[in-house]
Amino acid sequence: NTSCADCAGVPNGDNVEDNCETCDNNPVNDCEQDCAGTWGGSAVLDVCGECDGGETDPDNCGGSDITDGCDLPDDPNTSYLHLTAAGSVLYKSLYDIAGFQFTVDGASPTGASGGDAGAAGMMIQANSATNIVLGFSLTGGVVPEGCGTLVELDLTGDATGLSGIIMSDTAGGAIYFEYYEESETIAGCMDDSACNYNSDATEDDGSCEYAEENYDCDGNCIVEVDCFGECGGNAVVDECGVCGGSGIPEGE
Repeated sequence: NTSCADCAGVPNGDNVEDNCETCDNNPVNDCEQDCAGTWGGSAVLDVCGECDGGETDPDNCGGSDITDGCDLPDDPNTSYLHLTAAGSVLYKSLYDIAGFQFTVDGASPTGASGGDAGAAGMMIQANSATNIVLGFSLTGGVVPEGCGTLVELDLTGDATGLSGIIMSDTAGGAIYFEYYEESETIAGCMDDSACNYNSDATEDDGSCEYAEENYDCDGNCIVEVDCFGECGGNAVVDECGVCGGSGIPEGE
């Protein structure tokens, strides 16, 4: 009876069309959803948890270095220094700076120049043996209160920060400074109900992805499958043995 043909046109056949639009009689096939929710798609999560992102180095998953001293914290009682990966010593000071000294941790300063200290005419010295950098003026030059780049350093090695910070005002008094240790920013999905939830993330980047209705995050059906192989479908086998068929037409 040709009215009882399956998806391949075989009378009373048992071929069914899956979600990848493949018609066959293989109950176990490779039609799966990718991370973008596409059946039979090839998109996968990269090491940062981004679907089809392409990143292979986990060290590139979020995080950024402060590059402007004006981005340092605002505190009515504390001034800050911060050393960038490029060797810039950033500052945010509550007072004019007439002199400074600090030790570079983890690296040797082979040179120091420029920045607002250089613009103020300060003498700047870097000692690669002691890792100490100091700046002072013989003409009364100062770095005005505010924020910016104090000095640029040439470094050998990977610096981890600054210590032994001594900063002085125009009267020779000490200015209270702290080294600002930037916390690592890890971008990712922070919703624990999402498929790509990142428990290490500290900043939600809007990348959360969720399972489609009736499926888990691996693309597995979690409800009943109908005779078409459709997850959550309602197709049934008719009198002709055809899935989703209309039965035997009247008069036949």
